[in-house]
Amino acid sequence: MSSSDDDGFCQPTDDNILIILPELYQIILDLDDHPCTKQLFENIQALTSTGIKGLIERFAGTEARAFNYKIGIDDSGNNTGYTEGGQTTHTGDDYTFQTSLNMEFLNGATDVAIARTLMHELIHAYLLSSFSTSDALFESDFPKAYALYLEDLNTDSTPDFTPDEALQHEQIADKYSNYMEIGLKEMFGNRFKDTFYKRIAMGGLVETDWYKNNTDITNYEKRRIKDTNNWEDHNMANAQGRDCND
Repeated sequence: MSSSDDDGFCQPTDDNILIILPELYQIILDLDDHPCTKQLFENIQALTSTGIKGLIERFAGTEARAFNYKIGIDDSGNNTGYTEGGQTTHTGDDYTFQTSLNMEFLNGATDVAIARTLMHELIHAYLLSSFSTSDALFESDFPKAYALYLEDLNTDSTPDFTPDEALQHEQIADKYSNYMEIGLKEMFGNRFKDTFYKRIAMGGLVETDWYKNNTDITNYEKRRIKDTNNWEDHNMANAQGRDCND
């Protein structure tokens, strides 16, 4: 018969079989196949600015919650489901959310494009975790999304915690693009101008209604946002970031 201690590990049984239970409150990296990406995510974990730091804390054990965040690489060559280099899902375990990064994207993008994608997918995980707990702040901040969640809950006792990605993108554009802008600026400092950080933070969000209908962003600037992200995503001649394969 086994006994359990407070750290989530079961003690060895009489027949010396050690049973290890899943740990909560942790970020699990499986990025060794792309060292540059691994280093970028570790840099994100070390950010101190408000915004991204708070999202990391959702999964790093400093909140009074129990969530795991796994992030790895898909090198299968299958690009289905990927937008801006990554896709984030609820794994089926109520407490675990997973990002899969497209190796083709990682091999072709600059360091700043990859860093933006890592933050973008982290925000998706944060939104999904808010759905999974009927988070009160999520309900007040995103009433439309929460209403859709309740509809799903009413028709299914175990609702799908992967709501419409387009809806998530609307919320990222409206609420969280500035988090990415601030986080990227902390990471890369004076390597880039402020306008660059604003533009790169909008990657993956240019098809949102929030973006298309935003009259505060001029048509010229919208063209530059698209161009900037395209250049960085494919490490083109006009890209300002660095190759992430060196």
